[in-house]
Amino acid sequence: STADPGPNHRGQPVYSTGDIIDTSDTVTGFICKNSLQTNGRCSDYQVRFLCPPKFFDCWTQWFDRDDPSGPGDYETLSALHAEYPGKICANPLQIQVLTTAWHPVSSTGDIIDTSDTKIGFICKNSDQKKGRCSDYKVRFLCPPEFCAPTTQLPKSITTIAPWHTDCWTQWFDRDNPSGPGDYETLSALHAEYPGKICANPLQIQVLTTAWHPVSSTGDIIDTSDTVTGFICKNSLQTNGRCSNYQVRFQCPPEFCAPTTITTTTTPCSPITEPRLKPCIITRPSLSTIPLNTSWTQWFDRDNPSGTGDWETLAALHQQYPGKICAHPLQIQVLTTGGLPVSSTGNVIHKSDPLTGFVCKNSDQTKGKCSDFRVRFLCPSEFFAPNPDCWTQWFDRDDPAGSGDWETLRNLLEEYPGMICPNPVEIQAQTTAGHCVSTTGDVIHKSDTVTGFVCKNSDQQNNMCSDYRVRFRCPPKFCTRAPVCWTGWFNRDDPIGSGDWETLNELKRENPGKICPKPLQIEAQTTAGEPASSTGDVIYKYDTLRGFICKNCEQENKKCRDYKVRFLCPLDFCTPSRCYTEWFDRDDPSGSGDWETLFALQAEHPGRVCNRPVQIQVETVSGDSMASTGNIITTVDVTKGFICKNSAQLSGKCNDFRVRFLCPQEFCDQKVCWTRWFDRDDPLDSGDWELLCDLRKLYPNEICETPLYIDVVTVDTNSPITVTGQAFHIYSPTEGFACRNNDQKGCLCRDYKVRFGCACKCEIYKN
Repeated sequence: STADPGPNHRGQPVYSTGDIIDTSDTVTGFICKNSLQTNGRCSDYQVRFLCPPKFFDCWTQWFDRDDPSGPGDYETLSALHAEYPGKICANPLQIQVLTTAWHPVSSTGDIIDTSDTKIGFICKNSDQKKGRCSDYKVRFLCPPEFCAPTTQLPKSITTIAPWHTDCWTQWFDRDNPSGPGDYETLSALHAEYPGKICANPLQIQVLTTAWHPVSSTGDIIDTSDTVTGFICKNSLQTNGRCSNYQVRFQCPPEFCAPTTITTTTTPCSPITEPRLKPCIITRPSLSTIPLNTSWTQWFDRDNPSGTGDWETLAALHQQYPGKICAHPLQIQVLTTGGLPVSSTGNVIHKSDPLTGFVCKNSDQTKGKCSDFRVRFLCPSEFFAPNPDCWTQWFDRDDPAGSGDWETLRNLLEEYPGMICPNPVEIQAQTTAGHCVSTTGDVIHKSDTVTGFVCKNSDQQNNMCSDYRVRFRCPPKFCTRAPVCWTGWFNRDDPIGSGDWETLNELKRENPGKICPKPLQIEAQTTAGEPASSTGDVIYKYDTLRGFICKNCEQENKKCRDYKVRFLCPLDFCTPSRCYTEWFDRDDPSGSGDWETLFALQAEHPGRVCNRPVQIQVETVSGDSMASTGNIITTVDVTKGFICKNSAQLSGKCNDFRVRFLCPQEFCDQKVCWTRWFDRDDPLDSGDWELLCDLRKLYPNEICETPLYIDVVTVDTNSPITVTGQAFHIYSPTEGFACRNNDQKGCLCRDYKVRFGCACKCEIYKN
């Protein structure tokens, strides 16, 4: 290592200062103590280190695209290239594999099918004695040039400014030691500050929130590294409590977008020989912009005619759903005339990516703010054309009490596995399907962190409407193989001999809520800390006995309070649920595989409910959608499933089939069909088989509220999806209409209709 004095004497060697150096080696680093100096103060030093060449090897980040809930864990190179374009070189030199818990493959006992740089990594459940692979992640060693910066161009040279090569994050302080300690873990920070910390930091730096070094506190530190993050446990301290810490991370330079120096080949003086001279130098901004980000459109939802200009993130999310990411990285503000904020002289109340922008008229000397507009910096994946991944609608509460509380925390507990932990967007509407804005209700909360809250006390009539909500999740949430986790159980606490969350007792106390033979068990403290990070000695932790922690085995003679849950076979979660049959109406021989909901309802009337709750997709051979590596265009309960051949690296989708989860009443309700009706033909304006007209012609032959409509041609009994004709109306409550002027170069075909009704003895049965 080498060291030189800091800014006042930058570049001078240590010996020139006359300082007495306490330590300077590659084990401890560099220490200069003021107490050893004759003038009572060290110079300010900077250090650097010489590392082996291998330190600079070009490894990718870690990837975990699959889990073993399907046929196994398929971390194939082709699928990873498709899902992470540009993140892995074309021909890797090496592959490295660990479990997601950071254990080597050899420790698992799994039989590995493939692990090489051509195919990637495959572990098949069918090869394992226990019937299931561990969950793995992979990374690849690439040629050095894959990681190297762009080479210089001959005439206009772009180089990274030397003062910009260090890419440090902001300081983070997510926890304090009021609980079990100070847990500034990387996983928690990634979840709470998405996009603000790189996946694999190079260094971690820790200080107290009072900006003192860790060494000055005397605390015993449990963990401080770039894999886990920082953990200080109160139980390890002599005074029983850690200091309060903050952390930051150094990331690869590419995580921070470098500001550039542009130099050109030009004569810079009367000398005729051209030479390289930096003619334009732009010093980098102090705020670095991460790569793989994009700006939203500009928004101007308010003007200062009231109390000021309130461009708050919460209001913008509600007014422009889906147009702004949940956790923006930066905010940019201009006047509506395009001038910077600084030019207005306004006193700004708030301007940050968490709150948004607020300018109050009461803060201004002239009594009024300028009119501002804002935009936000979001991760690029927010703008990617990924398929919409919406959950079903949830309605867990009604306004009979203090209001309607559709909170995310309660919904996650009541519907385990059906909502992602960190939704991208929330949508709310009344249970009758009306927009929130039409109700006139004052909404207390509507965001992806809290969920939705409407308080009766905020309403003029003292009563909220009854609402339901749904959430948009990352696409991976919809394409994952379905899993069946139980709810969390906490039957015991450590007041007696320990915490005994035994499987037999839990089954006895919660009949029917745990499967006979669970596949996995997960335990964490009641505060949400994983059991593995508590430091407790665990006596039993398996799917046969459950979870046991004994007080007598702990250093402090007391276990933490734990809760457990179990992973069960998928059919345990859907034993009596209402699934349709599997449908495979298309194959990828054309433009792709189009298993759309409308086409399936038209071609199989009465066999798919009008509003499915969930969709399940697999290949016709029974493989999971995730295992195919196909890029899916659409998979949701409103549109169905679409895979386009043009989006695939191989040029062709797999052949898929789908089925839908429907409300239970769909399975309980028996449907009877009317006879066929054909009251019109297309010789005039089109073929109009409207329900109101049919009722007049055929009184008492059609039920009051039809559930389904079936439409086919009179001559060949072909569904409208087969004819390819456009229709004007297609509804069981309105009927059917095909207009001639909607068709291209032809008249409508002649159609007949029938209606599906709730069965009565006198109605025609199918």
